[in-house]
Amino acid sequence: MSFTAQAVLTEVRDLVQDSMGPDYRYSDPFVLRKIDQIVRGMAIIRPDLFIHFADITCAAGALQEAPADSVRLVDVLRNKNGQSLKEINQEALDLLSPGWPGQNAAAATNWMRYPRAPNRFYVFPPATAGDALSIAYARCVPVTALGDTIALQDAYLSTVVNGTVWLLESVDAEHTESGRAKMYKDAYDSALAAGLTTRQITDDPAAGGSSTK
Repeated sequence: MSFTAQAVLTEVRDLVQDSMGPDYRYSDPFVLRKIDQIVRGMAIIRPDLFIHFADITCAAGALQEAPADSVRLVDVLRNKNGQSLKEINQEALDLLSPGWPGQNAAAATNWMRYPRAPNRFYVFPPATAGDALSIAYARCVPVTALGDTIALQDAYLSTVVNGTVWLLESVDAEHTESGRAKMYKDAYDSALAAGLTTRQITDDPAAGGSSTK
């Protein structure tokens, strides 16, 4: 359920007609940089494709932070007692209990997104330093070598290929190359948009009954 940068490179060289080495038009390091650029861009547009689960250690207080390699926090799942947390609205909590950030620390039962930073979040009640939480977050591992595994489903190999070809073709200023660049960009954009539409149809949070998170 993943593929390597080498697999992307092989397909890309065929599409840009640059497969006759050793004097390639685009060097391996150059193409690798473009592959990495595309994968990082996908993580921003579709963080749901890069979900990673981890246990984190809390700082003292309400405000917490996802790991340094996080692109975006997705969900806070369980506290140290194995109890699930419910996402709530901070504005509503502020109205009901304005002093909630200063309440006594306890095992968190609720969490709220921090609107100004996608990797920060609040927990309620506030945490004691060293408390553990299980979270889900989007993680994008840099692509720096041909043997690196790109942690995406095999179905997205063509999406990464199309995006990489788009960037390579964009290097050239000629009209014909510009047209090819747009064609591959459209294919790249369409694949990401189609996947998101499918998720809206199939991944209804109320599929098992009433929505709980």
